[in-house]
Amino acid sequence: MTDIPENNNDELLDGDFEEFEEVTVAGDDDDGVIISFDSQQGSRKSQQDYVSCDDGYEYTKNGRCIVVLCDGMGGMQGGEVYSRFSAEGMRRAYHDQPVADNHLEFLKRTILAIDMAASKLETSDGRPMRGGTTMLACIIDSGYLYWASVGDSRIYLIRDGVGYQLTEDQNYSLLLRKRVELGEITPEQAENDPQKDALISYLGMGGIKYMGLSRTPEKLLPGDRVLLCSDGLYRAMSINEICEVLETSDLAHAAEGLTSTAVNKGFPRQDNTSAVVVSFLG
Repeated sequence: MTDIPENNNDELLDGDFEEFEEVTVAGDDDDGVIISFDSQQGSRKSQQDYVSCDDGYEYTKNGRCIVVLCDGMGGMQGGEVYSRFSAEGMRRAYHDQPVADNHLEFLKRTILAIDMAASKLETSDGRPMRGGTTMLACIIDSGYLYWASVGDSRIYLIRDGVGYQLTEDQNYSLLLRKRVELGEITPEQAENDPQKDALISYLGMGGIKYMGLSRTPEKLLPGDRVLLCSDGLYRAMSINEICEVLETSDLAHAAEGLTSTAVNKGFPRQDNTSAVVVSFLG
């Protein structure tokens, strides 16, 4: 029987501080990772999700790789600009660093830098762009997973057919739960608050106050799958549905199986829907 992963929830840091086609590249058949990703527009007028990731050969060659998913702020000008700027910036910074030894410190430092840079983006006529994006970043090094999150996009670890959510949504519900614990409001009041899904942390705000970081690296086991997804996926599918689709999908098309299932439900306000699935072979 496989051990259940330890609770590795977000470390909350208070301080001042067009549709993609799936791309799938595998490492060796018996060793390495298979990375698949897919992004569908849903019923939105534009695609504001963005994925930037290494391929399986990067892991086979160097023993490490990085995958990044960002969800631009819907309804805010330039969401697609912010998501691409942030995702590409994170991946580029990872490969530009001279020595990759402290992954968690790198993730924290780079997220803070990207947030400040994104907050200064301007339109073509010099006005503030007024946008933002969530971010998920996962580094896999020698079979260990390191991750960071900002916003309400999620990372799941799928092991032996069971899904474990590693991240915590950084929205107003987080603060409402604290008020419930203090006895200031009831659980019913928290659940019915109309602002509960509003983000309280995102890149581009210029001084994020909440960041999720893995406290310790998670050792991956052969057969594990790491899922990064935007809220368009998990709001359309339960974790049990996600696990069922992954059980029946081949590794090369795992992400497409998830996004297609979500979008094909036909919800009238289906958000941009993106998924990255990293299948660990050993």
